[in-house]
Amino acid sequence: MAEKSIVFIVEDNEALRATLKTILESLGYKCLEALNGQRGIEFLSQYEGDPMQLIICGGNMPILSGPEFVGTIKRVPAWKNIPVIATTGGVAEDIWGEQQQKGNLAAILEQPFTPEKLGELLGKLGLLPESE
Repeated sequence: MAEKSIVFIVEDNEALRATLKTILESLGYKCLEALNGQRGIEFLSQYEGDPMQLIICGGNMPILSGPEFVGTIKRVPAWKNIPVIATTGGVAEDIWGEQQQKGNLAAILEQPFTPEKLGELLGKLGLLPESE
């Protein structure tokens, strides 16, 4: 039996985090979560599990924003190759512009989104978990 692909959700909005988790689990992912960028960095610093296939990250978060989180992880060799999908409520260029210009984002997922839209995006990026 193959191990499930792991996605790390870094998002302070509880409802959005729960929605992402529900959709991703229905697609075959195992989900790990952090409430903000700072907690995400702390979690990754101690994480010793199977490799993560994807990080989905919110933008406006307290303590350490999504762009700050992404900028930090992309400087760490062990984390820099994990694809990141940024979520946004429509202000992507303002919040994510620098990270997008640096090539640190695999994609931006604009809210609101449907499960189908997220699945389609993952498929385009070649990130859908393989069937068992």
